[in-house]
Amino acid sequence: MNQTVLITGATGAIGSATARSLARQGCQLILLARNQEKLEEVKGQIRQETPAAEVKTLVVDFAELHAVKNAALNIQKDHPELHAVIHNAAIFKSSRTLTSDGLETMFTVNHLAPFMLTKVLFETIQQTRGSRILTVTAPSTTQINFQDPMGEQRFNALNAFGATKMANLLFAFKLGRAGLTSHALHPGLVRSELLREANPFLQIVTFLASGSPEKVAQAFSEVTLQPKYAQSNGQFWHLTKPIQAPAYARDPRNQDELWDLSLKWINTLEARRR
Repeated sequence: MNQTVLITGATGAIGSATARSLARQGCQLILLARNQEKLEEVKGQIRQETPAAEVKTLVVDFAELHAVKNAALNIQKDHPELHAVIHNAAIFKSSRTLTSDGLETMFTVNHLAPFMLTKVLFETIQQTRGSRILTVTAPSTTQINFQDPMGEQRFNALNAFGATKMANLLFAFKLGRAGLTSHALHPGLVRSELLREANPFLQIVTFLASGSPEKVAQAFSEVTLQPKYAQSNGQFWHLTKPIQAPAYARDPRNQDELWDLSLKWINTLEARRR
């Protein structure tokens, strides 16, 4: 198929399964994750199944926004076309932690990092025929406290995580209004290590209700490659079934407020590094 697909969080359950599925369909892959050893393991699995697969790996810690920007610039230099970007990287932290930039970790990894990556690659994606951005999220109903988005005044881990999933929805729909083909993807519950810091009861319940990453990968591959998904825009999919996002996520005012705030954070951080 000869399409170039970028996947973040490529060593996780969904990311690695989706990468293997897309490789089998002839895609050139760019895989991003923070662990070199795990990236090599995924690359090896892909090569075992699809010996001719083209796979490039980049070690990037999404908690370090300058590293995300540098990775995006390298991708932009080496790849004149990007047919799909799958924003899959995510983290759950049981307590409030900060990045080296002094930002709350979950909001940085789950939202600001994909925002930065997309900001740098915007023109490349826009100029690639049939391109699309796919943001993996959930049907969160947690509204963002724009006066305290980093949880400095009050922090609850589950609420903070839910806010990042809402941010994913707002971001995906805003991109659809900003000139890119963009969809939000809900995988449902999947067996993964995402909630390894959650309380044991929640981990057990989630595991028992979770499905196979391979089923999700098959659906995500379809949304990534099939032309019909490039002909629509700003949709929310549970696997390949369209679902309705919460009204809060579909409100352009909330989308614009998050976009402007994210841009302000990014610009402030970049100004500090000059």
